[in-house]
Amino acid sequence: MRIATELRDRGYHNVVTYSRKVFIPLTHLCRDVCHYCTFAQTPKNVESPYMSVDEVLVLAKEGAKQARRETDKRVDQINREADKRASQIVTEAKKRTDQLQAEAEAQSERATDTATDKIAN
Repeated sequence: MRIATELRDRGYHNVVTYSRKVFIPLTHLCRDVCHYCTFAQTPKNVESPYMSVDEVLVLAKEGAKQARRETDKRVDQINREADKRASQIVTEAKKRTDQLQAEAEAQSERATDTATDKIAN
């Protein structure tokens, strides 16, 4: 077990993955006999072979609640990213506006100098 833990940690560190889908196990019975599965149970170890409608609804509602929380987190993240990008665009636009204004002033100054030179000659 120690070696497996070390290999996992070396490859994935403390990253935990999950499925966004809500899994509703209507039964813990299984026709396969894997011997390693921690999900399936033998009939003698199952209190009831199937989940009741109420149990399914409770689990589905909890899953919906979790999905809303995850969606809210993602929306917040997207909003933060959009605000950051908008700020970058405004900064770039101001910088470009300043450049264009400086170029226009330089061009105006050159035109004035040219006109002054023509008048002087």
